Amino acid sequence: MHRLGLSETLLVFPEHRAFIAEAVFPLRMAQLKQNCPEKKLVVEVTNTEDALLVARLGADVVQLEKLLPTELRECKAALDSAGLHPILAVAGGVTIANVVDYASAGADLLVSSAPYFSRPMDVKVVIST
Repeated sequence: MHRLGLSETLLVFPEHRAFIAEAVFPLRMAQLKQNCPEKKLVVEVTNTEDALLVARLGADVVQLEKLLPTELRECKAALDSAGLHPILAVAGGVTIANVVDYASAGADLLVSSAPYFSRPMDVKVVIST
């Protein structure tokens, strides 16, 4: 699981950014990192240009929303070329049918709701000495 609750990370969605003037956004990112140094800063973006921006501003994790595997590969290459290496989390549209494509395209984390819709399993745990 990439996140168990909303208190584990600082998660910035595009909807949050809509309330922040673009000129002030870099300052707000720096303030988040400074005020909560123990938490990872995760910023969701929908394109390579924004991925580069938030990575330059110190995002620990760039969550790529609804990018195709080919777009993910291009985004990762652009980040690598810029010397930026945030954790790349892919969200939106990840399924059992395309999970290998996303993993091979460079995703570090795959965000999916599949565990919530899967059949429950009976798991047995044995502890021995």
